[in-house]
Amino acid sequence: IVGVNTDVDPEQVEPGFKREVAKALKEYSALNAELDDLIVRLLRPLDAIKAMYRGQVRRQRAKVEREGGRLIGISVEFLQDVVRKKADEMIITKNLSERKATLLERSDAIVALVGGIGTLDEVAEVLEHKKQGHHNKPIVILNVAGFYEGFRMQLQKMIQEGFINKTMDELVYFAVTPEEAIAYIDTQLK
Repeated sequence: IVGVNTDVDPEQVEPGFKREVAKALKEYSALNAELDDLIVRLLRPLDAIKAMYRGQVRRQRAKVEREGGRLIGISVEFLQDVVRKKADEMIITKNLSERKATLLERSDAIVALVGGIGTLDEVAEVLEHKKQGHHNKPIVILNVAGFYEGFRMQLQKMIQEGFINKTMDELVYFAVTPEEAIAYIDTQLK
């Protein structure tokens, strides 16, 4: 699972955008929590693997443990001082490339939440590996409030112009709600 960082301080954003940013972060955070709840409820037994730097690890861990799973964190050496210590297993990799490989190796499905360049990098890498036939794991992009609409359109353009040899349906699924994301994963893993 590719994570989201909602620890952005709206005060660091230009004044005209503060209200919109705060509203969006609240919506993204709520949907992230909703997705966590659905994962725990619908995909059990499970190990919840989080590519995490920040997050509500205690809350997630308690939910995962109630369902008989474990919370597994994957981070990198240069961030090991800020990783959450409460995961059942915390994997510290040497660099970002190793972290992405470990995340893909340990996951049954990938869900991309709202995020920044790091999240986009992770999504691009798992998509490229799927395009090349290195895995066939379901990849879901949670397109909250149209956040990834531009990315969806760019992928569609790449497919139409022959740069990607798979259809959108073969490559990735864009979900609008956490329920839709989990329902898709559930059908793909059966």
